[in-house]
Formats: sequence, structure tokens, C-alpha cells
Amino acid sequence: METLSRVGPPEGLRGHVPHLCSFCKCPARSRCSRRGLDPSEQRFFVLLLLVFLLETSLAILFFAYTDKIDSYAQQDLKKGLHLYGTPGNVGLTNAWTIIQTDFRCCGVSSYTDWFEVYNATRVPDSCCLEFSESCGLHAPGTWWKAPCYETVKVWLQENLLAVGVFGLCTALVQILGLTFAMTMYCQVVKADTYCA
Repeated sequence: METLSRVGPPEGLRGHVPHLCSFCKCPARSRCSRRGLDPSEQRFFVLLLLVFLLETSLAILFFAYTDKIDSYAQQDLKKGLHLYGTPGNVGLTNAWTIIQTDFRCCGVSSYTDWFEVYNATRVPDSCCLEFSESCGLHAPGTWWKAPCYETVKVWLQENLLAVGVFGLCTALVQILGLTFAMTMYCQVVKADTYCA
């Protein structure tokens, strides 16, 4: 009776496994010709780990500095109002139009934010209760009064469960990627020890 002195693929498959792995783009491809491991085997894992740690750090910083982020966001949005309707800023113009129409709001913190943009008492037509051409020139009683920043913020808080589930699913996929990358690396190390 023959005893098994080594662990590895059966003798008949030994030459075919590296070629099959090479065909499938497996990192363990044809490693038997080299001695030692290439440090690039760990790059994918390290890259995934860095991205995951960066995202985690940003999430922690976001929750730690929510008040400062709020004030910076409002300032930047108010600066962005000045680009509304200008050439080359179609995306920004469409975004403000959609937000103000769908959320029934006007301006960042008040409809008066638009007064600085137009240097007059007027707002874009997307701020009007009843949309019509040049309705933004009419009296303030015909405009949405709710500020868009607070309205969107409340909407996000109401839908926090969906945002949280999305974030957790993204984190789970990244953790699975880290796990599979490390498992693949360990298999390469194990395959290399068999070939040595």
C-alpha cells in the first residue's frame, strides 16, 4: 500500500493545473518555474484595504464634523447659484431646476438667495407655484417658500434607512473582496510551496 507523502494535485493533473489556471487568468499561473513570491501578489488586497479604510475614515469624519460640513455645503451651493443659466453650466442649471421643481423649494436657505444672483427681486421660473413663462418676475407670493437645503436634508433623513442599507451593502461587498483577495493570495503561496 502506497502512503501519501506529499499533499497536492494527483500526478496526472500536475502539469495541467498551471495551464488551466493560466487560461482562466488565475494568479497562480505557471509559478513553478520561479522561486519566491512576487510582492505584486498583494497589491490588489492592499489597494482594496486602502479604499475601504479611506471610505471608513471619511464616514467617521462626516459624522464628527456634520455642522461644519453643513455650513460649507450651504456656502458652496450659494456660490453655485451664480452659475445658474450661464453658458457651459447646463448640468448645474438642470439640477437646480429639477430640485426646485420636485422638492417644491426655492434657493439654498431662502428664495432671497436668488436676489443676489439676479441683482433684482426675482427667482428662476422653477421656483414658481404655478409654472409659466417669466413667472419668476411676479410677486413672492407665487414662489415656493421652503429652502432647498433643509428640504433635501429632511428628505435624506427620512430615507436614511435606504441610504444606510446601501452603505452597508457596499461595505459588505468590499469586505468580501478583501476576503477573496487574501484567500487567493494564500492559495498562491500554498501553490508556490508545492512547486518549490
